[in-house]
Amino acid sequence: MLTETAPTYQNPIWDFDFPDPTIIRAADGYYYAYGTQTKRPGNLIINLQVARSLDLVRWEYVGEGLPQKPLWLIPRKSSGHPM
Repeated sequence: MLTETAPTYQNPIWDFDFPDPTIIRAADGYYYAYGTQTKRPGNLIINLQVARSLDLVRWEYVGEGLPQKPLWLIPRKSSGHPM
């Protein structure tokens, strides 16, 4: 009797800081994840990072979802929660 083994993956599946993640499934078949402000290598500040995946295991960094902070957010240091 042959048994199939389930595919495996190793955590973490994303090697960068990705605070407060939210994942949605879009009509194009991708899962999109966004995370709040983080610092990337080279001291690059990302306000709203976006990644996508077809299988929730292999993720591709899409880019910055909020390249410039809106005016109502400028006085604040973080683009995180408003309260």
